[in-house]
Amino acid sequence: MKRLAAVLIACLTVPASARACDPGGGQYILRTEALAAALSSVPSPIEPGEPFDLVFTLCSRLGFVTEVRVDARMPAHRHGMNYRPRVSAQPDGGFRAVGLLFHMTGQWEILIEASVAGRSERIALPLDIR
Repeated sequence: MKRLAAVLIACLTVPASARACDPGGGQYILRTEALAAALSSVPSPIEPGEPFDLVFTLCSRLGFVTEVRVDARMPAHRHGMNYRPRVSAQPDGGFRAVGLLFHMTGQWEILIEASVAGRSERIALPLDIR
């Protein structure tokens, strides 16, 4: 029992930067130096002109993830969506962005921005919507 307690204490005292960051499973898995994300769209696949939600988990080796925002844009057209999604924390520790809609076909990027350890970090998912 003492050995198990020592292992648990050692795990809890590891600096955030040394901890593993596993966002879990999803339709898409993304990683940057600061963030890891597992994302799925509901419904799937995403259809142009049809609203969808984004269900996702985030984690970071650098600390706690807070203040999560979601947006999307078409880089080639230099514009975003006509809608502003709402992000809410879920009971399972993940997030759900409601109210996304790609109003036209083409290359889109879903952008997730979060505060981690007092810094703003961004992760992008490129998608070809047809």
